[in-house]
Amino acid sequence: MFRLARTVVLGAVAAALGIWWLGRAYEVEESRLLGFLATSAVLVVGCIALAGVAGAAFGWLRHRRSGGKRRRLVSARRRERNAKANVHRPPRWRSARSPR
Repeated sequence: MFRLARTVVLGAVAAALGIWWLGRAYEVEESRLLGFLATSAVLVVGCIALAGVAGAAFGWLRHRRSGGKRRRLVSARRRERNAKANVHRPPRWRSARSPR
């Protein structure tokens, strides 16, 4: 996670310096440069927000499609081992429907 944050910060600094350097090279006003920088920042934040909303919608749809049930993720190796041993382990809890 630290590497990702560091990469994002360094990329933002490089973009800001690049915009500043191009502005000086082509003699563009500083207020216009700040406008370009603000526009690019809004674009990046908008893309991140859109990705977050899309991810949340995907998770919500997946939850609704599964009927609200959580599925256990079992690795292929464990599935093979259980199939070979033909082992059925009862659940550790009892539901309201199971006989006691």
